[in-house]
Amino acid sequence: MVKELFPFDNLGILSRGRIEPCYHPDTPIKALLIGEGMDTALKLMESTGGFQKSYFYLDSSFAHFHYIPEGAQGEAMLRLPCSPTTQTALRNLLLSDLQPPRSGHGLEHDAVSEGRPVLLAFDFDMLRLSRFRTALSFHGFSGNLICFDFQESVLRQYFGDAAAIETIDLYKFERRFLR
Repeated sequence: MVKELFPFDNLGILSRGRIEPCYHPDTPIKALLIGEGMDTALKLMESTGGFQKSYFYLDSSFAHFHYIPEGAQGEAMLRLPCSPTTQTALRNLLLSDLQPPRSGHGLEHDAVSEGRPVLLAFDFDMLRLSRFRTALSFHGFSGNLICFDFQESVLRQYFGDAAAIETIDLYKFERRFLR
């Protein structure tokens, strides 16, 4: 019966065998895009919708709009939103040396470091990234991002001088949290 329902379960990043150990049906992912490499994410975040907005346009249709690259990096990323325990442990570790967020900043952020708002960007929620960049620009702030090492280049292009970037080594993350 299972083979009939999932005849291709050994193929691709969303194959049943790869996500079954950590997937929970109540996982609050609202939108998930899987693309070829991280450069596709930059194109999506900068897209204005094209002719009569008939192409991709990042909007608030979904509460979250995650992007993951196809391949091993994406597999590791996919485990985070599918495993709230792992995601919480990573968030707690990253936030442990930072100050709590400040409501007076007037922007969405996860923490503060040396007076600068910090956004945890490792889950590559394109909506949060877009809102953070817009708010930084609006308020004339500079911020900090914390992301995986393979996401750094795209985020550097997207944020420019508006944010300093700290990276998480994907290999070390996998060794500590996924093995």
